[in-house]
Amino acid sequence: MVVLTISLPAGASDSSEESGSETIGVLVVAHGSTSETWCNAVRTAVEDTNLDYPIEIGFLEMVENETLPDAVDKLEEQGVTKIVAVPLFISSNSGHIGEIQYILGLTSEAPEEGLVQVDTESEIIMTGAMDDHSFIAKIIADRAAELVQDAENETVILALHGTTGEDLEGWNESSASLSDKAKLILRHSMGINIEDVRYGFINVDESNEELTSFEISNVVSNVSESSHAIIIPVFACEGYYTNTKIPRLLEDMDYSYPEEGSRALIPHSNVGDWIEVMVARELSYPEISIYDDEELVTISFDDLEACLCGVCAYRSSLEAFSFEDVWEGIPHRGDVSIISAHPSDGHEEVFLYILGNLTEDYTIDAPEGTDETYIIPENYDYTFIQKSSGDSIEVSISDDVFYDNMYELRTKAKLGTATAEEKSAFKLLKSMMQEKMTYGPSEELFDVSTSLSDGLPISSGWNFISVPSELNDASVDSVFEDIEYDVVLYYNTSSGMWEQGGVDFTELEPLKAYWIKNSLGYSQFVSSDKLKPAVPAVPATISLHKGWNAIGYSDAADSLSAKMTLQSMDDSYSLIKGPYYSETMSYGYVGHNGETGVISGSHVGTDSFEMAPYNGYWILVTQETILYGF
Repeated sequence: MVVLTISLPAGASDSSEESGSETIGVLVVAHGSTSETWCNAVRTAVEDTNLDYPIEIGFLEMVENETLPDAVDKLEEQGVTKIVAVPLFISSNSGHIGEIQYILGLTSEAPEEGLVQVDTESEIIMTGAMDDHSFIAKIIADRAAELVQDAENETVILALHGTTGEDLEGWNESSASLSDKAKLILRHSMGINIEDVRYGFINVDESNEELTSFEISNVVSNVSESSHAIIIPVFACEGYYTNTKIPRLLEDMDYSYPEEGSRALIPHSNVGDWIEVMVARELSYPEISIYDDEELVTISFDDLEACLCGVCAYRSSLEAFSFEDVWEGIPHRGDVSIISAHPSDGHEEVFLYILGNLTEDYTIDAPEGTDETYIIPENYDYTFIQKSSGDSIEVSISDDVFYDNMYELRTKAKLGTATAEEKSAFKLLKSMMQEKMTYGPSEELFDVSTSLSDGLPISSGWNFISVPSELNDASVDSVFEDIEYDVVLYYNTSSGMWEQGGVDFTELEPLKAYWIKNSLGYSQFVSSDKLKPAVPAVPATISLHKGWNAIGYSDAADSLSAKMTLQSMDDSYSLIKGPYYSETMSYGYVGHNGETGVISGSHVGTDSFEMAPYNGYWILVTQETILYGF
């Protein structure tokens, strides 16, 4: 087995509830509140997630019948054997995290009395909290942008819960990083040149003089000496802290504050996106399957460092190959070509590996004016073509995946004109897009269109075919130029001999049917360009002889009954047989001249025997005659 290894933790959207022998479920853990409004906000955020797994909410306290044990029981009732627990908490340094870990059986020492562990045989894994995740920083930037009036003279201050315990250092680290990310997004993606972004805590150890400088009212007081403060509460849901505690602490101070409905992280689509990412990180990443001759090759993304371009190439390939109807199951190397609008080495490396390094099957077709330095969202467009059929799937990355100003910053960085802060902003925006592309649900990432060819399919094995009209170039070599085949044959009833294409005849004629053997293990396709009719052209005629004759059908657009198609020779044949199905190596129907309707099984009257373009048929002629085409 050949494996492409690109280190991405795990999980993407194209996964089912089953992962190997495991059945996955998701547990979102929230603090809980006596306020139904608070709890409903959590419920709505969880409902908005796009996950293919059973999902339940477990409240740590204050909500009856929706506790963590209740949620685990509900998941197990749905057959779940592996649970991914996502704590909907601001900081991994929250004192509640230890309580959750104990209740879920992830630690053996209870942090306090009265906690009851879940009774389960399911495997439980727990993700981190929100901390300084960039998706959370984007929510903060969005909330702040609603309040900005004079950006260069305003400072955003994040108001967080904090702690009076020894874990404030962890709160400090993640809050400082979160503030820096929000500032970069505001300044360099949203075009809001905010003076600064700071943070403060509601709870600190006031006996420690050094720590009191982080207390929220002290931070606001300090900032207000030279800048107008914009306070952004960083809490999961609106409640006592956002609506009462913070305003009370900042009483008599001058600051801007969000309206009700915008005073917490929920509601915001990024909360659901964050949950999706945290779950996906813990799960196995989907693999690409492709045939290399008769060997089924599995390509995975496990152990090799990945860049944004490589992730985009891999995920777009996963998306394209998921259209099994186009590929007739699993695609084959040698029967796939890829046209990429992105000129990067990262794209090329992944695409060529998928193609088995068949460089002739990979093409770069970048939009005018773009190159390695100048990249735009339109470069993220890929066309996957099944060579044997001409069918294609175009996969482009949706506009919503890109962050504003990301590629302007990239160009400046490539040209060496970006400031240090601009470089940091580009790195952040790029990492945010990469996380979306790595773990996001495919329906939120891609715009997909399919194009089905209207040419002539040549299935693996023997095919019985015809051409409906005189062709512009009817030579056997031209029509089958792109087909790998063993032989083309025509049965000459007059001589009783098989004739071979390229030897006994050189051109295909309408109203004649030919046998062609596809030498590959999958279908190939004669493109519509090879089947262009000659203009002008006279409708075809063919002389038929007593016995079995191989005939074609002469209408390129519509199907008709044998009774209508063969009316010019109505008294001169008794049976017609076809079409031939390569997969089963059998004929579809036998039509009986002079009979009507269904006689028995596949035996029908000629009024019910349908003839269609490009099919070949055997007809049993009782006396010499002429068949006239349309």
